Amino acid sequence: MNVPNAAVGFDSSLAKLLEERSSGKPAPGIPSRLPAKDIRFATGAFQPRVTAKANREDHIKELQKHIENGAKMPPLLVWWSGKTWYVIDGHHRLWATVKALNEANKDKVDAYVDVTVLDGDVYAAIAAANTANSKDKLVMNKEDKLEAAWRMTLTGQYTIPEIVDATTIKKSTIINMRKAIKAVSAMQDDWDNGLNPSMYTWRQTRMLQNGQKIVEVSDTAEERAAVMMAMSVTRAVGSQQIIANPERFARAVELISDRLPPAMQDYWQGDEDLDDEDQA
Repeated sequence: MNVPNAAVGFDSSLAKLLEERSSGKPAPGIPSRLPAKDIRFATGAFQPRVTAKANREDHIKELQKHIENGAKMPPLLVWWSGKTWYVIDGHHRLWATVKALNEANKDKVDAYVDVTVLDGDVYAAIAAANTANSKDKLVMNKEDKLEAAWRMTLTGQYTIPEIVDATTIKKSTIINMRKAIKAVSAMQDDWDNGLNPSMYTWRQTRMLQNGQKIVEVSDTAEERAAVMMAMSVTRAVGSQQIIANPERFARAVELISDRLPPAMQDYWQGDEDLDDEDQA
């Protein structure tokens, strides 16, 4: 099963929810239980976790076992968009329930889940999702909380204290995020088009501000470690210095260890071989 990716789609997810809210219908009552398969995900807007996919999947598997053994889960927090019900808090519990219904003996798994209904507009739902997830059973790390604060800041609908309360991120960081929106909006891409800050995560936005190339962060621990090392090097030396002086940088690598250049050549040669296979 592919766990929904919260790292993408905030802008499009928010636009979809706003459209559903403006053109939709009133909620069909205030239910206390709903069929699990009738509740939708809008992870781009309501799931602030952007890291540790493996941890999320392990957490879902563990919850699924409990559900299949008859354990009663806490109510999900849900919100009516004008078109359908969305889960605001309890994404992992809902995924685990749906998996259990699809994979286990359906007679052993209750097709309905307990719910608590959130009343309010889209922005109230986003704030509630961030507040609930910052206290959730699977702990949010610092990057997740930063991303939640960044999304709330992008909407322009929240005060600084509201964002601080929902995410626990410091006031000074929220102020920096507001400045970053203006700075990135003034930048242009290679085709002289203005940049849209909502297309980037907070990590990517910081890279843009520092003149660094945006690196897509993989879910693998090895890739995350490589990205962090690259950021440390560019912070210490400066990406422009490295780009302008590749021979100097290559010599610096050699001075660290004379085993590094041949090892790096083997690594890049491996990439070239893979490219050749793709083109064959």
